[in-house]
Amino acid sequence: MDVLDTTYTVALCDYPGLTQAERTAAEVRFAVALEHQFGSPDDIAATLHTIDSLERVEPEDVSAHDLVALQHWVRALGIARLAGYRGLAPRDGSRFEVRLG
Repeated sequence: MDVLDTTYTVALCDYPGLTQAERTAAEVRFAVALEHQFGSPDDIAATLHTIDSLERVEPEDVSAHDLVALQHWVRALGIARLAGYRGLAPRDGSRFEVRLG
């Protein structure tokens, strides 16, 4: 298994009953899919910075570039979730958290 860059971290939360190996495999699948959508861990980190900054900006001050980044982020998260949950039973309330490393 490849070692992931620590520019960001992925954690599968609120999914009890998984072994550590199953949890790690799901998190790696999620991260690989996310990186496939963005190109690199640095690109993911840059997008996370943009998304975080949007939480403190008035809606009228959001640029077109920021909106495109947000749309790309939402789309990429959906794809990554599908990959991360592949082979796991559905579990209400579980989620993947992505944070800056």
